[in-house]
Amino acid sequence: MDIVFKDEKAAAKRWNSTLWQASQVLWFWKRLETLVLFILVIFVNYVTTSVAASDRVVHLINLGWHVGIAVPLDGTTRELLPVAIYYPSAITLEIGWGDAAFYRTKDPSIALTLEAALSPTPAVMHVFGLHQPVENVFAQSEVLRIVMDEAGYQALLAYVRQSFLTNPNGAPIPAGPGLYGTETSHFYKAAGTFHLLRTCNTWAAEALASGGLAIKPDGIVTADALMNAARAALAK
Repeated sequence: MDIVFKDEKAAAKRWNSTLWQASQVLWFWKRLETLVLFILVIFVNYVTTSVAASDRVVHLINLGWHVGIAVPLDGTTRELLPVAIYYPSAITLEIGWGDAAFYRTKDPSIALTLEAALSPTPAVMHVFGLHQPVENVFAQSEVLRIVMDEAGYQALLAYVRQSFLTNPNGAPIPAGPGLYGTETSHFYKAAGTFHLLRTCNTWAAEALASGGLAIKPDGIVTADALMNAARAALAK
């Protein structure tokens, strides 16, 4: 009986040892699993942050008859757009191109509208420096958010920049106070001419296409046509 008892004690000891070893293995694998998940989360977060940091967000603002393009006033924009120097405290620039007379008139007559549409006329750029988020400033307007990569964003800025007429020093040429007060918005002389087949919305479509958005500017005349084309491109 003593021999049997001793064998049982030895077996129990071996069993306890086996359980302890198994528990240690299980503890190790659980810790390893936690470590792997932790590393994976860090890696995914790093990749996501890196991609997001290289993107730029551009907003399209439907103002009824005209669509404006809003760009963030970050270091890239200030470096590539000379006009940005006139808006030192703004966080965003809303930019548009249009007929010099029609664009600057708050209540254009039918005659002025027909003149702008039927015959080529001089153009101006309009720049508005925003100090609040786009959605807050244009809360009553439809706003589309477009994400561009760095190369596309710089191409869009290059297109906008070449739309300004400049003096011999490369500075934009003023053309009067803007639509939203003399402190925050201004008109500047622009390259090109406005006519029925190349409106302010055609220009905006060309700017977006230069930035890589898959739209065709030809035939885009109205604000609704541009917004529809932009929505369709974003849905692809």
